Amino acid sequence: MNFEPGESPNRPEWQSRSACAGSNSEKFYPSSKEEAEIFLPQVNEQYCTRCTTLFECRAYSRRERFGIWAGVLRGISHKDRISQ
Repeated sequence: MNFEPGESPNRPEWQSRSACAGSNSEKFYPSSKEEAEIFLPQVNEQYCTRCTTLFECRAYSRRERFGIWAGVLRGISHKDRISQ
C-alpha cells in the first residue's frame, strides 16, 4: 500500500478528508484548561462546523482520551494532569 507524504498506515482514511486535515494539531491537544477554553470554540468554528467527516470523527473519538474530536473536548493532555 502506498501512502502520500504525511499519511500514516495507522490513520483512518476519513481523516485525510476532514476539514482539519493538514492543520496544526497544537490546537487540538490543549495542555491546560485555559487553552481548552480558547481552542475549543476556535476549532469548532474553523473546522468542525464545516466538516464532512464529523460523524466518523465522533465515532472514532470514543477511543481517544485526549484532545478535541468532533467538536468535543475528550480530555486535557497528560502534561496538565501532572501540574495539578
